[in-house]
Amino acid sequence: MSLEAETQEFLEYLHANESVRSLIKAAPNKTLLYSGGFFQSIFNELEMEKRKNANLARLQTLSDVLELVPALRRPHVEAVCGGPTCARSRAT
Repeated sequence: MSLEAETQEFLEYLHANESVRSLIKAAPNKTLLYSGGFFQSIFNELEMEKRKNANLARLQTLSDVLELVPALRRPHVEAVCGGPTCARSRAT
């Protein structure tokens, strides 16, 4: 399966910019890894669960971390976190 053009562009950008790659990490003890479900967007499902569970709400997903990296252009973040379905994309 091939990657979406935006995802490929994002990965190429990261490959060429080690200083940006080093910024992409969750705070200590706040990493949230999630494989998702079958019936809806992984990011929508995760955001719903974070609203219901305070322990999950304090954790950071990849999209949360990417939004903290000032060097990344907005399309890169949206390409990784699900475009307009990303909760943070809707807020801005």
